[in-house]
Amino acid sequence: MLQVSRSAYYDWRQRPVDTERLQLRIRVRELYNQSRGAIGSRTLSHLLTQEGRPVGRWKARRLMQECGLQSRQPGFTVTVRQERNRLPPRISYASILRRNARIPSGAETSRIFAQQEGGAIWPW
Repeated sequence: MLQVSRSAYYDWRQRPVDTERLQLRIRVRELYNQSRGAIGSRTLSHLLTQEGRPVGRWKARRLMQECGLQSRQPGFTVTVRQERNRLPPRISYASILRRNARIPSGAETSRIFAQQEGGAIWPW
């Protein structure tokens, strides 16, 4: 059925529980939760080795698989400053939406480049 020999099954059943591996799995879950799920096998291996538990990258990967953990990197958060999106203080959105609205002239509404005569050559 499972294609495991009877002797191998009974041998596996009588093996003692590996307490060191259980402790490692508990520590892996703690580090994973502290990183809010962003820790991967390389970082995990590095941190466990710094703690005095020499664990290679592949063993850290296997421990994560045994615990059902996968690394997730946080997504990009768009932040927009209000100063950039505001209209100049004398112009309101309501005045723009009204028909034939008069917008005061000044630095906020002036051209970026100075107006030139027709047929002029741009200086760049």
